[in-house]
Amino acid sequence: MLPGIRRLAVSKLKMRFPRRIPHLEVDRASLRCLADTPACPSESDPVIAAADRFLVGGINLLGRDMQPWIEGWRSDPRTGFTWPAGGGKRSIPPGTDVKAPWEISRFYFAPWLAGATAASGDKRYADALCELVTDWEAENPPGTGVNWQVPMEASIRAANWVIALATLSDMDSEFDAIANAMEAPLNLHGAFVARNLELGPGPPTNHSLVGAAGLALVGVALRSRQWTRLARMTLEEQARRQVKADGSHVEGSISYHRFCMEALAIAAWAFRISGDASEALEEAVTKMLDFTSAYTRPDGTAPELGDADDGRFVVPSGMFAHEKIRHEYLRWLVPPEPYDIKEPAPCEVFDAYAFLRNRRDWISFRCGRFGKYGGHVHADQLHVTWSRGERNVLLDPGTGDYTGNPDLRNRLRSASSHNAPILDGAEPNRWDAGDLFYMSDNTKAELLSRGDDHVQGRHSGYAGRAVTREVRLTNGLRIDDSIDGNGEHALNWTFVLGGQWKLEGGRATGALGGAQFEIILPEGCEGGLEPIEISTAYGELCDATALQVAWKGNLPARFGFRFAAAD
Repeated sequence: MLPGIRRLAVSKLKMRFPRRIPHLEVDRASLRCLADTPACPSESDPVIAAADRFLVGGINLLGRDMQPWIEGWRSDPRTGFTWPAGGGKRSIPPGTDVKAPWEISRFYFAPWLAGATAASGDKRYADALCELVTDWEAENPPGTGVNWQVPMEASIRAANWVIALATLSDMDSEFDAIANAMEAPLNLHGAFVARNLELGPGPPTNHSLVGAAGLALVGVALRSRQWTRLARMTLEEQARRQVKADGSHVEGSISYHRFCMEALAIAAWAFRISGDASEALEEAVTKMLDFTSAYTRPDGTAPELGDADDGRFVVPSGMFAHEKIRHEYLRWLVPPEPYDIKEPAPCEVFDAYAFLRNRRDWISFRCGRFGKYGGHVHADQLHVTWSRGERNVLLDPGTGDYTGNPDLRNRLRSASSHNAPILDGAEPNRWDAGDLFYMSDNTKAELLSRGDDHVQGRHSGYAGRAVTREVRLTNGLRIDDSIDGNGEHALNWTFVLGGQWKLEGGRATGALGGAQFEIILPEGCEGGLEPIEISTAYGELCDATALQVAWKGNLPARFGFRFAAAD
């Protein structure tokens, strides 16, 4: 069982390594067609720069600088721990994250090295890629060890190898060298993934969808009708189960929504170029992009609502160099042509989210039910974030870590870390500190009303007491909270803020990006400012400010907060 996971079906699946591995040849004609899709690198300068950076200094993943030719493929460079090649148990030091060997073994850099070869004609990039593939094979015997533990990881690795091959499909000697290095491992990976698609008895997860997407690319590259049929059947079923009618994703995470959308879009391209386009997948991707256009902030990035481990399927050049991913690129992935993003309405409501905007402000509001296990959601019902132009003022705390730092993971997913009311210091959602991917949907949150400039929602996670929040766009933001009940109780709010802040009486003032902001507290409340750490990227922490607000009195009660900008 994977550490920190007890209820998810993926932790209970027993991997079955195939007894027979096929010997299918790489199909160059199919790869040439795939090379013309947005999945492959197309801009020469960015891809050469990325390949050069990788060969000199490695790649930063999960907040770690990784150089596999130094640390190997089974290590976490942060602690120096190395998982044994043949599996087995060893004492894992605190702070070690199993995602480290998985992430470096996804081979995100393979398309960059291939793209740099194609753009420059310099063979050293292709030679380096051949050496890295051969080295990975030698260090990870088939079917054993940490890098064969999760089929989805094998699928992503194979997908990046296929994209690298496609990128070199017009270069004779370089293509032949890479094909010779990758053909046998692609057969091995395809057989392994096809036999272990992580289709367990529990709720659907990104693992089954992304695993099938990688299998689709391998099937096209090796011209395996069996694998492409299996991949298509699985993907269409998983898209039906995982992509909601409004384009959001069942796992309640913006990051995992993007991850699944990338996988579905690139797989849809693979089916289209093989002559067997899937209307169901292309329709699902289009719906997902509608949701993406709503959650994209004015600066082009997305709020980190729910878990955010920064996972990607394939990372074409020009899309990875930004400090934060800009989501505009996603529209280029939709087959058969770039998607014309519609202009979002002032109020966009989805199954568990609402987004408000006007010419200056953008607001996200989290309110709605989630799945059976809540594997990637946070205790963030009624949580609000706010951006004024490209200044992100009211923030999400992020994710930080999973198994490498369970205390941080639990702190950042708790309700007390989010911009929502807390009654008597309790958590509205039930969750187990020892089970890092479980949360109960006992708040029964629901959206009550909406308009062009406001939205209202409610949950009942505090012993059935109704907690109602209305969010309204004024010249800035107004939040009105009401809590039902009787007797004396304590209420607390945390507001996670970007910029520099000070507090005088019931008024907080802040500066961010050359603009001035203020927050007016409700009467009868006491406030304080404290420095905190949040996470804007997995494995990394950064400084922020928390405005802590407290009240004690008799319920029912109502409170109004006003957020304004002086720009």
